[in-house]
Amino acid sequence: MPIRMYIRAVGTGLETMREPPRVRREAPLWMGRLCGGEPKAALRAAVRKADARGECLARYEERLWVRRAAASRPPLHDPVSGYNGRGRRSPMPTMKAAVCKAKETIVIEQVPRPVPKQGEVLVAVKATGLCGSDVDGYTGHHPMIKWPIILGHECSGVVAEVGPSTSLRAGSGESRWRPGDAVVVEPFFTCKRCPACLRGQYNLCVDLKITGHQVPGSMAEFVIAESCFLHPKPDNLSFAEAAIAEPVAGSLHAVERANPRLGSFVVIIGCGTIGVLAMQHCLNKGAEVLVCDPAEFKLHVAQKLGAHHTHNPEKADLKARVRELTGGLGADVVIEAVGKPATLAATVGLVRRGGTILLIGWSGNKTDAFDLTSVTLDELTVLGTLGFCWDHKAALKLLSAGKVTVKPIISHRLPLERVEEGIRMLRAHQEGVWKIAITEEEEA
Repeated sequence: MPIRMYIRAVGTGLETMREPPRVRREAPLWMGRLCGGEPKAALRAAVRKADARGECLARYEERLWVRRAAASRPPLHDPVSGYNGRGRRSPMPTMKAAVCKAKETIVIEQVPRPVPKQGEVLVAVKATGLCGSDVDGYTGHHPMIKWPIILGHECSGVVAEVGPSTSLRAGSGESRWRPGDAVVVEPFFTCKRCPACLRGQYNLCVDLKITGHQVPGSMAEFVIAESCFLHPKPDNLSFAEAAIAEPVAGSLHAVERANPRLGSFVVIIGCGTIGVLAMQHCLNKGAEVLVCDPAEFKLHVAQKLGAHHTHNPEKADLKARVRELTGGLGADVVIEAVGKPATLAATVGLVRRGGTILLIGWSGNKTDAFDLTSVTLDELTVLGTLGFCWDHKAALKLLSAGKVTVKPIISHRLPLERVEEGIRMLRAHQEGVWKIAITEEEEA
């Protein structure tokens, strides 16, 4: 830098706070701010704060600005912000949405339509499946869901708008989609930088966000999705069937972790959506399957779909039945798909020594009773599962090929205005209620 600028900087008194080489580096910044009218005392205070953190003044103030800008952005889960990804409110088209405002309170209202940012796509929702997590979010029992929020994560629809193109960025996926494409949404938002993402285990991302949980969901006319997490909808599937690819993928991921083999004896506790889908995956692997549920109409459908054995726990003891069918040994694999403390605890008594327990359901409690002594002494393998990871493509192929079917379990189709009614039906476990699709599409 010119020597006269250094001499003028030395005259400010700031040179006493820095070693000469560092003064030379920062003198232009100091002089520019002093010439701009900043008081010398304010500049000294800023330099002292930067020194306290061992940073140069420019780096310190840049970090401070970024922190303040982040704090000023609206929360991602606030449907009023429309999740436009730009941290500011701006005039935009509106859409109809079912907003869960508080405990057991859903309001149908107009909210700003979200705008896709780089790497995102706006999807016009054609069908959304109601899920147990939507019921938990509605009642306030889901740890990941905070109000206000637009619920819903099992969805399919049509591409309405594609975010700004960055086709040169590897893996961005923007150029793949065009308005009008029929798609299925994999409802994840990931950082793509953490160790789990870099290992390919993106469902374990340290900053994982799920549609309808931390970001606005699909119980609306439009939803935002990451372009890399969209999948083409098979032509032979309705939008309602395609929306249920999400639990098909989740149950496939779970069953693959348990890894039942040809001839394995598998017990599935719970014949809800996940249970009956897990059953079909196990049957495709050649396993012998027993399904347990108190709802007779679900057991009847499970039998039609190929279950070897069905059991109503309200009529007979499940443990005795399993021992009878396995010659007293127990099941090779036990899959818990209910999430109640009693059924979680029962799994240990059903599995053989050296067998595998897969816990898909969870109670939400910090602790649950579980026989860990038997887990240790019988060398049991106990597995958990979270969502899916590279499973949607296979799930859609299974659905399209008829290897897994969801049509028999779609018991009701309701319009968006009746979302709350549907959630209450699921919560009450009404007779004949199984999977509810929020859609205007008529049954084929």
